[in-house]
Amino acid sequence: MSRLIKYHSTRFSIFKIVILTYTMRLPGVLLLLLLAINVRGQNPNLVSNGSFEQYINCPTSISQVTNYCAGWRTFTKGNPDYYHGCHTTRSVGIPRNSAGFQVPAQGNAYVGLLSFEKLWPTMYKEYIAASIPPLTIGATYEVSMSVSLANHSAFGTDDLGVWFYDNGPVTMNTYTLITSSPQVSYSSYGPIIDTQNWVRLSKIFVADSTYDNIVIGGFKDWSTIDTQRVNPGGHCYYLIDSVVINQIDTLSFSYHDTLLLIGDSIIAPFAANAAIFSPSNVFTLQLSNATGSFASPTTVATLATNASGILRGVVPGSVRSGSGYKIRIVSSHPVKTIIEPRSISIGVKS
Repeated sequence: MSRLIKYHSTRFSIFKIVILTYTMRLPGVLLLLLLAINVRGQNPNLVSNGSFEQYINCPTSISQVTNYCAGWRTFTKGNPDYYHGCHTTRSVGIPRNSAGFQVPAQGNAYVGLLSFEKLWPTMYKEYIAASIPPLTIGATYEVSMSVSLANHSAFGTDDLGVWFYDNGPVTMNTYTLITSSPQVSYSSYGPIIDTQNWVRLSKIFVADSTYDNIVIGGFKDWSTIDTQRVNPGGHCYYLIDSVVINQIDTLSFSYHDTLLLIGDSIIAPFAANAAIFSPSNVFTLQLSNATGSFASPTTVATLATNASGILRGVVPGSVRSGSGYKIRIVSSHPVKTIIEPRSISIGVKS
């Protein structure tokens, strides 16, 4: 049976249940996964309904995301599915439904979508989208989600990703691959084939625009996609849960001494996100001139690490007395700079 039946028939739900309901599998051990690592700060999730718990209407059939799952919409003419504990029919229930059997990674709901289905020479694909608060240009974000391959999928793939955009369409008029390149690709995880457990996918990226929308789905075409067969058939269907976008603190420190003498120690503890910095990274503690300018900074200490640590140095004898000094920490890979805003007075020992 061709997926084209779904395109041209009003009996979409009957077709989708046929291709997804073969034999049910009993659940395996559910891995309890953290949504974010606390060493990266306590910034809130920018996805307001990332676990799909909030609903406008309880789902009554498959192909119901828009106008059912609060804050989420179908991005193309492909129709993803909304599964919730408040369902009125078994096909969209929790944990057993038309996709198989899976307990939510969090809460009582998740979404399912076709990463691809073979329709040679093209592919049928489904995408979900949501609005988010505008990102800050230059800020670093962790983008993560929990994914499980549906029991009846024929393949696992490596094409899942997240595309961020602003000033773009609310939806797109297509059934197949959208040509936009996702800023976040999970291809490095390889084809995801775990049907019993949730696999936590996580990537980090630096925003280069004030993106205010996200799109989740499969972004590869035939020439680049990597698949791994697990069942007969020609489709790949993933369950998605616990979508999290956090702005993460890449580098921070706070220095409280505001009065120093030449020869005094400068001890500057700092917090660094090891996921951001290269193993070859070097942190440098620098001192400005007496007016607070770093045009020709004085290096006080260095430390080769990509994680949190303590920079220790002394006020050098070459420094002149003054009241407008500042200190900063600079990283080498990648290059980042953070300046302590408070001024420091430096004097000469009597």
